[in-house]
Amino acid sequence: MKKSELTAAAKELNKVLGLEPPIDVTQEIAKVRKLVKEAGTLIEPTDSFSVGTTKVLEELKVVVPAPAAKKAAAPVAKALDEPVNDDEGAEELEVVIEEPSPEAKAKSKAKAAPKKAEKAPKAKKEKSERTAARPLVVARVLRKHAGSTITTDTSVDEANATYSGSASVVETMHYLRAQMSVLQEFGIASFSEDNTSITINKVK
Repeated sequence: MKKSELTAAAKELNKVLGLEPPIDVTQEIAKVRKLVKEAGTLIEPTDSFSVGTTKVLEELKVVVPAPAAKKAAAPVAKALDEPVNDDEGAEELEVVIEEPSPEAKAKSKAKAAPKKAEKAPKAKKEKSERTAARPLVVARVLRKHAGSTITTDTSVDEANATYSGSASVVETMHYLRAQMSVLQEFGIASFSEDNTSITINKVK
């Protein structure tokens, strides 16, 4: 992967995801690579990226490559599409395309259904537990410092230290800003002019 490809991908992530603070592409290549991987955890299914950025995300294993197209149908199936010019040919095709009985179809469908149902809930449960924990940790840090002023970096560091999962500056900052937007709306907390510190009113 070229440095130019990585920096271009980082800039596109800044724009599409609205990262605050944005990824600084002037840093060391290893640091930019790490931040791009962390930002990849915020990608939603509806987000779209250029071919170059998608390639970078796939190489960093942030997204899974799209499956290759299925091969063409077997020669026998292709032969079924060809026109039949006589009764003898039509009779042969009728034997080839004979479908399974309704009983066989029902049995096959019932056998396959449980496998699909077993896998889906497990993955969904793990994702919901992870996304619910980090915002709660951020909220507890803000409440802990009620009635005082702390730096933005301190609040992020404390949240990452408390969170049971992997530390992520980008993801924690994302939830911090989301919660601060609500607290500011109600006049409970506010950012300094340069966004480097947070003042939290004392909670009664």
